[in-house]
Amino acid sequence: GDLRPYLSCFFDTVIGNKKEKASYLEIIKYLGVDSPKDVLFITDVYEEAEAAATVGIDVILSIRDGTAPLPTSNTFKTVTNFNS
Repeated sequence: GDLRPYLSCFFDTVIGNKKEKASYLEIIKYLGVDSPKDVLFITDVYEEAEAAATVGIDVILSIRDGTAPLPTSNTFKTVTNFNS
C-alpha cells in the first residue's frame, strides 16, 4: 500500500542512485539534520542499505516477497511488516 501519508518526506531516484553513498549525503544535507542517525531508511535492497549505512544513517531491511536473499554477514535489523 501507499505509506506516504505516514512519512515526513521521501526521496526517489531524482536525488541520485540509491546504491551510491553520495545520494545519502545529499539527503542528509537536504534534511538539515544534526546527525545522520536522525534519519531512518527502510529498503528491501541490501546494496542500498549498505550505501546509506556508510554515511551513518540508521537502516532497516524490509523483507517481502521477492526480496533477494541476504548475505550471511547481514547485520541490519529486518522487518516483515509494519505492524511491529
